[in-house]
Amino acid sequence: MSQVNEETTVVSSVATLISIPSTSENPTSVPSPMVSSTTQVNDDKLVVPIGMCDFMTEGSMGFGNRSPNKPESVVVIGKSDGDLPIIAEHWGQTSGPQVLVVGQIHGDECAPAFVVNELRQRPPENYGLWLIPTLNPEGHFLGRRTNGSGVDLNRDGLARSAPETKALMAFTRLVAPDLTVYLHSPLNWIGYFNGSLAKDVGSQLVKALGMDVLYTSGVNPPESAFLWQGQNAVMPGQQSILIEMPSISTKEASAAPNRSPESFSTVEKVAVFASIVRDTLDEAMKELE
Repeated sequence: MSQVNEETTVVSSVATLISIPSTSENPTSVPSPMVSSTTQVNDDKLVVPIGMCDFMTEGSMGFGNRSPNKPESVVVIGKSDGDLPIIAEHWGQTSGPQVLVVGQIHGDECAPAFVVNELRQRPPENYGLWLIPTLNPEGHFLGRRTNGSGVDLNRDGLARSAPETKALMAFTRLVAPDLTVYLHSPLNWIGYFNGSLAKDVGSQLVKALGMDVLYTSGVNPPESAFLWQGQNAVMPGQQSILIEMPSISTKEASAAPNRSPESFSTVEKVAVFASIVRDTLDEAMKELE
């Protein structure tokens, strides 16, 4: 892990009051930071660790910023169980609709990096975007599904046993997004949770991607609750979209259940998928202006 620490500047854990964009739900004020380590940082001094997604196959990419663009602000929302910083970047408008995109939850899921890259290459102009490139920097570095302590973050929504989960829930309360987008792979389907906005955006994604069915994201019992269930607990009514992307390689998420032929794809096709996701989000958010 020393290699990651050398490449990653760990910022001070002293809380710093930061200017957080207001949302359409709360246009005049937001709560004080809920995470003790939420700190404004210079993004030039903070990098996402390198992991297996950076070199899995020709044309693959990790979750570092490859674009020439710089976010309007970067904050550290917490630390991983191995003390790596979990960052969130803000792009686009500082008022009006705000969308939270969680790029990676499982460290062996790599296709989501293409959506993260698209959002950075072509940042939104008509809404605000909070982008968490990876919620699981430890898992990303190690190339495994869980965090460093073996916790599956997407089954920790209500138990909140992992520091990564606690950081996401606190950040949800802090920024009060109108919509959260969770990026996963490799099962190749779209789901929604809670409310008409999520269902409408999900329907638009299904149509744009040429899919047949919009699913519900589902719920699990409390001991294995999904992250969107955890968000709903800290902010009742929080709406979310689950985007299950196809994989860029057979090595990606190799233990994923219920894989179909459609779950295996190529870098080129996944890049197109990511571009469609970015453009569909842009069009959908225009309806909230």
